[in-house]
Order: sequence, then C-alpha cells, then structure tokens
Amino acid sequence: MIKTIRDIDFLGKVALIRCDFNVPFNDLGEIADDFRIRESIPTINYVLDQGGRVLLVTHIKNSVKLIIPLLEDILQRKVNLVKDNIVNGDVSILENVRSFEGEVENDDVFAQKLASMADIYINEAFSVSHRAHASVAKTPLLMPSCVGFLFEKEIKVLSRVKDNPWKPLVVIIGGAKVPSKVKVIKAFLEKADHILLGGKVANDILVVKGISVNKPWPKEDVVSEIETIDLTSTKLHLPIDVKLSNSEGSLNKIDAPGVVKNEEEIYDIGPETIKIYSDIIAEASMIVWAGPLGFFEKKEFELGTKEIALAIARNNKAFKVIGGGDTGVAITKFNIKKKVDHISTGGGAMLDFLANKELPGLKALKYYDQD
Repeated sequence: MIKTIRDIDFLGKVALIRCDFNVPFNDLGEIADDFRIRESIPTINYVLDQGGRVLLVTHIKNSVKLIIPLLEDILQRKVNLVKDNIVNGDVSILENVRSFEGEVENDDVFAQKLASMADIYINEAFSVSHRAHASVAKTPLLMPSCVGFLFEKEIKVLSRVKDNPWKPLVVIIGGAKVPSKVKVIKAFLEKADHILLGGKVANDILVVKGISVNKPWPKEDVVSEIETIDLTSTKLHLPIDVKLSNSEGSLNKIDAPGVVKNEEEIYDIGPETIKIYSDIIAEASMIVWAGPLGFFEKKEFELGTKEIALAIARNNKAFKVIGGGDTGVAITKFNIKKKVDHISTGGGAMLDFLANKELPGLKALKYYDQD
C-alpha cells in the first residue's frame, strides 16, 4: 500500500519532493501560469511545519532560477539553489533535473546521487509519473517514499473517473501526441457514452478513415494505432466541418473535411461540429477533457476550443475533469477554471492512468518496502 505524506515523521529529516514546476513563460520571460507551483505548496508547507527540511526537484524548460522569486514570495522563506550537492536552509531547489546526465536515461548512479541528498522521498509530480526517469522511477526505490497531497488527490479523482464514472460519460480528446491519445480513445470506447474528437488526433483519424482523402497519410506508428480502434463505433464523433488555412495564412474558410486540399491545413472545428458537440456535452453527467480542439492560441482559430469550454462550463450537473498543459492554458484564457471540479496537472499521465497503463512513478512507490 502506498504511504501518504501523513504517514511519515519528518522531524529533523530532509524530504526530496519531486515536483513539476515546468510552468509556461510568456514572451517577456514571465511565468504565464503558476498553477502547478501553487498546487504543490501545501505539501511543502506540511513538511516544514512538521519540522523537516525540503529539497525541491523539478524539470523545467528554463533555469529554476526564474521560479525562485515566486517560490520565495509564496513560501515567505529563502529558497536556496543547490550547489555541489549541498542542501542549505529549510528550502533548497536543484537545478533542472533533466539537465543532469542520467535523469532521462533512468540511471542507477544518478538515482543514488539524488537519494543521498535526502532522507525521505515524496512524489508530488503525478504529471511526469508516466516517465521512466531516475527521479521518478528509481530514486523512490532507494529510500522511504510516499505521495504528497496533490498526487493523492489526482489518484483519488481519476480513479473515480476510471472505475466508477457517472453516466452519460462524455470524453473530449484533442491536441497532438496522437499515439498516446489513440490508446485512451480505445480504452474509453468501452466505458464512455460519447468520445468527441478534435485537433491533430481527429485530423489523422479522418485521413485513415478515408474521409480527408487529399491529405498525406500519417506516420506508420500512428496508422497502426488508429487501426486498432473500432472506427465504426457510434460513440466516436469526428468533425463534420472544419476551419482551414494555408501556409501563407491568407486563406481562412470553413469546409467539410472531405474536401480539404493538400495545401490546406485544419486549424479548428467548424460551427456545425461545435453545435453537435455542445448538445452532447449538455447532457453529460461526467466530462473528461484533454487537449484543445484547434489552434486556440490564435484568435482566428480559437472558437472551437472556446465554445467547447463554455459548453462544459454551462453544464452545472456534470462532474468535470480537465487535464493537460494546453487545456489548462485554454480554460484560463476562456475563464472557466471555477466551473471545473478537478484540473489535473498531467496530460499524458492522466490519459495513461485512465487508459489503465502502468505509471512507472506509481509502480516505484508500490515497490519500496515501507516496513
């Protein structure tokens, strides 16, 4: 049985907290969305309040130095950057863990090095627990380990969706990363009442299904995954109209996916699709949404994602779960955060968990001999 943070005595101990502070930055180099950081704060404060010290470990596209001021402001404490493997003060943070040799390779030696810097391991990074990386899958095998409050909440809510969903269950899947999305579609065809598709995953299925006949054939690994789905299922909903543009951006029109030309790209779902999807969403008792329906970052292609977000917000009776970085950005942009019951910090991890795939980070926590 996996221990939680409440089961551990932190007095006088150093807790290595594997977080996910990989937050987006705007063009000015400012944090665009601090949701993931703030969600980990209760776990950090709990360890400190129990008389422990904290070593924060995270991956990030930039240097962790850019997030230290925000952490210090929220915690009202000095946050020290780790140098020469020395943990200083109550709160320390390691430089981007993926910049170290051995992290991505899931190397034993690097995992040992991390473990040597602390007494207890806390996984507070559900969002990367589908990655077999050293700080996620190896380090917790080497020391007493547990999950933080955020990780515990993720598992509790997502288990409810996976094991006992309210009906009708409506699943909305968009965005890219097609192979992983297809696995989830396949898993949900058994339990969902409706699966609404958009984004790159819908575009590729339209090609394989023989609807977008003028578009290039997807990569073979994508095709092989798509061909494992029952594409004739009435639960599966694909766009019936789409918004198009060309590489120059001079074209902006709505058309059926069957007549899309090779030089045209699908950037959004069309108004008829929006209406059909919105009507289905209105009847749902549980909604799971992962991935935008189009290129919502540009105003001319935001309508599909925006209207689906608003349709979800209007359904006051449904239990709503949203996951994935881009989806999180979308619900912030369209101001529906308060209308959602659970915002998962993970996209790929959430989808893998819901598709019954084993998460290396979760598996490692189960394997450690807690007694």
